[in-house]
Amino acid sequence: MTTETTDSTLTLSTAPRPGQMDALMHALAVAEEAVSVLKITMPTDVSLSENGAVYDVSLYFPQQPERVTEFANAWESHVDHVPHHSREDAEFLEVTITIRGIRVRAWTIPETTAAAESTGGAA
Repeated sequence: MTTETTDSTLTLSTAPRPGQMDALMHALAVAEEAVSVLKITMPTDVSLSENGAVYDVSLYFPQQPERVTEFANAWESHVDHVPHHSREDAEFLEVTITIRGIRVRAWTIPETTAAAESTGGAA
């Protein structure tokens, strides 16, 4: 079933911010391009964050290092092992690339790290 909105009270913002709107639309297009290379699993979370006048894209794959590797291979990059900020025996896996001027980060917390965090034990 399709619902069509005909409420004439809806008004789009006309505030003078075309630069910010353009930057956001560009980042959304880059996010679409970034995930288009994935063959099987889509990220659980795709987020945008403003970083000055540009946006960054983050793609999260929970406990799926193979998806981060797939992303890295598709964009001819490499996976980095980043130490956990509060646990010396844990790490994040991530790849950060730049697509058309937008920083895109695909990342995960490996299952052994996530399991150790939830139980309070060692990874």
